[in-house]
Parts: sequence; C-alpha cells; structure tokens
Amino acid sequence: MTSPLDDEADGSPFSLRFAETPLPHVFEELQRHTLDAVVAQLRGIRGLARPDTRRDTVLIIHGMELVDFHATRIMNALLDRGVRAAYLPVARFAEACQVSLSLGDPEGPPSRLTLPGSEILLEQVKSVWYRGRWDALRAAEPASGPIARWRDNELAMTLAGLYRLLDGAFWVNPPDALAEASNKVAQLRLAVQLGLRIPRTLVTSDPVAARDFFRRCDGRMIVKAFRRHVGSLEHGFRFIYTNRVAEDALEQMGRSRGPSVFQELVPKDVELRVTVIGRQVFASEIHSQGQAHTEIDFRRERVEDDLYARCVLPPEIERRCLAMMDHLRLSYAAFDLIRRPDGQHVFLEVNPDGDFLADQDALGYPVIAAMAGLLTDGPPSPG
Repeated sequence: MTSPLDDEADGSPFSLRFAETPLPHVFEELQRHTLDAVVAQLRGIRGLARPDTRRDTVLIIHGMELVDFHATRIMNALLDRGVRAAYLPVARFAEACQVSLSLGDPEGPPSRLTLPGSEILLEQVKSVWYRGRWDALRAAEPASGPIARWRDNELAMTLAGLYRLLDGAFWVNPPDALAEASNKVAQLRLAVQLGLRIPRTLVTSDPVAARDFFRRCDGRMIVKAFRRHVGSLEHGFRFIYTNRVAEDALEQMGRSRGPSVFQELVPKDVELRVTVIGRQVFASEIHSQGQAHTEIDFRRERVEDDLYARCVLPPEIERRCLAMMDHLRLSYAAFDLIRRPDGQHVFLEVNPDGDFLADQDALGYPVIAAMAGLLTDGPPSPG
C-alpha cells in the first residue's frame, strides 16, 4: 500500500528514502494507550531549581501525538506517595481540557486548568514533567483552512502563556533547556569538548561530499535522521531507523533536496542506554549484535528482556555524562552510547525526554521511584 509520503520522496532529504512502516508490535504499543485508558488507570485525581514545598501538585504535560504510557506509571507512583498529580495532554487540549488564565484582576479567580480527572490551580503546581518535543504547542494534526490554522495558533499562544505562568515551578526539563539539548549537532560538539568520543559525522545535502565521506569511512557508513518519526498514524506513519548505506544508493542523492545525517559505522561490542534522573545513573547494556536484524538499529525489532543487562560505567564516562547534564541544565535524560570491542566508549546522542520503562521492567532498576522522587523533592542539593 502506498503512502502520501511516497509522493514526497523525490526532492526530499536522502534519509527519507529509508522511512519504513514499523512492525506490528510497534503499532500495538503506540495504540494501546489511549487517553481514556490512561485516565481510567489513574487512581485519583524555567523553573525553579527545586520544588516549592508550599505547593502540592505535580503536573505532567504530554506534548506528543501519541499518549505516553510512562505518565500512568509515574502518576500512580506519585499518588502512592500521597502527592497530587495531574495530566495535561496537549494533542487533546481543545477537546479534553479547559484553561482560565487570570492577569491583572486581584479580585478575580486564580488561574486554573480543568484536566481529565482533575482541576488544579496554577499557583498550586510545584513541579512540571514535560514529556515530548519542546516545541509541541498545538494539536497533533496540522489544521487545514485559515480559520482552523488561526484557532490552532490561538491555542499555541495560550499554551505558551500557560507555560510562562508556571515558571515558579520546578521543571523536568525546562522548555528552553529542552530546546538547547534537542540540537543534535550541538550535542556532538559538546561531547567532544567534554572529552567523549563521537563517530565521524557529516550533515550534508551535497552528493559529492557524501560520496567522499563514504570513501573516508572505507564504505562503513550509516544514514539517520534528526527526528525519526515521519507522518502520522492516520495519514501514513513511518520510522527512519539507522541504516547502513550502500555506495550505489548514494546515486539517489542527486534527486534529493535537504540535508541528511551520515556517520561512520562504529563497531559494537554492546550498545548502552544510560538513564540519568537527578544525579542517579542507571546504566544498561543492550546485546544487539547476536542477530543480523538488530546489528545496525535494534529498535526495528522487539528487544527481548534477556538482551538487556545491568552494567557499571567507567567513572570518567559517568562524570562526563553528568557534566553534559549540567551544561545542558537537564535533570533527566537518556544517553545512547556504544562500547566498542576494544573497550572504548562512543557517544551517539542524549535524549532529554527518552523512554526508561525497560530499565524498570527488564532490569528492575527503580527508575519510576527515582522520577517520582525527583518531581516530589527535586534534585539533591549540591555538595
């Protein structure tokens, strides 16, 4: 079956040619958690450096198209702690939520949000967990028509104002920090500055430069995208996984416009996912090299739990990861690294909003408790 994306392949970045329909288990996981399912599971109803103890509410803002099943687990952990928690789904804001922002009216009611399952006052919010793209300020599907686009722009401005009024809360992570940390090119430069190894990398739309880079990598080159999700569930949804590039495929770059991300193919012993919550570091190995279909990008297939293992980072690698957290002003992030067969560690990227439930479910790491503790009490005091 063709997709609207197929019509856009010519004249698009080279990496779009590698977009593929995910395997059924990916759709099952994405579609399993509807907003109604999340609400049914809830048992109840630039910010500060630490939560304000005079406030009592944790707000989870979900800025992705698909409902995030991490939110349910964290909200239940918060409720188990006796902490009031609320869930704001940006993609369903217009239909599922109401907002009143009050300014310059001391005798009027305070600013408030009516959300699925609860109503909160903004002045009660002590912590915000922002899940999703930092620039998600509107409904998931682009509006069509001038009136609909105007309506969505009004909603976007309202949400931007709402976030600004929450600047007295502790954010995980602040939108401005998310924006900086989401710049993959800046991440790689910072990693080098902090003493981490990175793959040789070229971001280019120039076919001649790409072919020269391919030769300098001795033909061991991959292509990837800054954002791997293309399209939507309703109108043709695909992923751009990391793919090895054959030399003859580069001939197609002559028909492409826009840049793609190329890197040398780094030899792997294991892949590492390092989750940092506050100052707690949870490191895991992913043994992806035993099967051909997971060697380049293990995300293409369902990874069985027995392929995950706990590990301990070398102290200097852990220190550099924490230094990157400090530089980017993040209190939560997930790092992707490779440990080469010679034992050297190579930094790939840091995701300021990565998933972490595999750490809990496959390895027993207490990441849910760690995140609930971070949102309740904030990071540990320096020193």
